[in-house]
Amino acid sequence: MVRRFGSNESELPGMRRRREVTAIGDRQLRIPFMIMYSSPDANDFAAKPLVVEAGVLSWCLENFGAGTAVSVRENFDRANAFQCWEERKEEFPLQSSKLRRVHESLAQYYLPQFAAEKAFWGYLNAPPGGCCLLGSLNFQVEEAEVRVTACRRPSPTEALEAQMAIIDELCVEVLMQDRFLGERFAPSSMNFLAMTHGHAAGQKGADPQKIAKLLSAAETWGPGDSGWTQYDETWTCTDEKDWLGRTVREQGRVIWHKPGFELT
Repeated sequence: MVRRFGSNESELPGMRRRREVTAIGDRQLRIPFMIMYSSPDANDFAAKPLVVEAGVLSWCLENFGAGTAVSVRENFDRANAFQCWEERKEEFPLQSSKLRRVHESLAQYYLPQFAAEKAFWGYLNAPPGGCCLLGSLNFQVEEAEVRVTACRRPSPTEALEAQMAIIDELCVEVLMQDRFLGERFAPSSMNFLAMTHGHAAGQKGADPQKIAKLLSAAETWGPGDSGWTQYDETWTCTDEKDWLGRTVREQGRVIWHKPGFELT
């Protein structure tokens, strides 16, 4: 029997919940939200995993796919898609295009061509609604430590299912090729992949602490001081580091806001 709880369900024994709501101006909300679960039979996770349901969990990425598909219809692969993007990226102003800014953030690392193509292929095929397809989180013991994986709800359309097949293949590829380094230099992203596709890649799930941080409320955010970062409201939504690059204070990555407001 699986233990399950959601935002509208009663609390289970051992679970404590704390919520504080703070209004920020007239548009944004900061909601520090902590769920702590202490199981009296923690050693029984293998037989009875704890499942946490997420009702709404999404972020949006603009769709560059339609125009690209028209341009490279006969050979729509990651190399041609990236070439098309390089030729057309000026059509997507830094002031208004999140996709353009995400691409620029990677460009500063001087990635080799194949890595840049793989990254853009992932952006391009990110499904509309993104993480809204996640149905539940499963916690189980793997290699003597607790790990978390995610279950996905069925895709509502055949077109979306085909798109998910592309992203599934890419996620498994990334985990098999890049997980070792990724967990050191991009721990949030790599652990999210491990949560959604770790078992499909024949690997263990994600570190629950990394996922907890990723899905926790942010305390501070805002644009950068210059260049393209001045247009990105999420640029400073990061951990605080010292002059050696060591993390001295972590914060969540979820920015709460009122309906009708969208971060640029």
